[in-house]
Amino acid sequence: MAFKIDPDPGQQIVALFKLTDWTEPWLVALISFHLLLMALNLKFRNCGSFQLFLFIALCEYNDVEVLSVYFSESINQLAAENWRAFARKQYFDSSGLFISVVFSTPSLFNCMIIVGNWLYQSSLLMIQVKQAQLLQLEEESFRKEAEREEKPVVVKPRRSVRVVKRASVGH
Repeated sequence: MAFKIDPDPGQQIVALFKLTDWTEPWLVALISFHLLLMALNLKFRNCGSFQLFLFIALCEYNDVEVLSVYFSESINQLAAENWRAFARKQYFDSSGLFISVVFSTPSLFNCMIIVGNWLYQSSLLMIQVKQAQLLQLEEESFRKEAEREEKPVVVKPRRSVRVVKRASVGH
């Protein structure tokens, strides 16, 4: 028998957290898996290839186990029919709130971290490109000035540029 919860969305989530037995082995394993994925996501944040793989796995195939967020409705229905085989309570309601909270939301959160990291790395790369362009313009203007004065071209040493951490394009 499914547990009844308030129709207000905010109250539903609060009730869900209160009524869930978070010590059930399958829930502990699922939460541990999501935490492991988040740790890997953060550890390999400078490895573009791994980030791309993780992004595709999380957003397209949700959790590397080939279980897509797209299929969460089917998973919810299957779990609702067979909950006695792995759980002590019937958590899987027809609205899919529980599966969304414990299954899809952590994956989407990891995807948000990846996208945020990509935006950060892209901004660093744009800064580096702009700094290189400014240095090139400065050197060109110095050469043109030297040519106008008909002096031998002596390249002025580059002024020091604040070093920005290099964005990883891919490893």
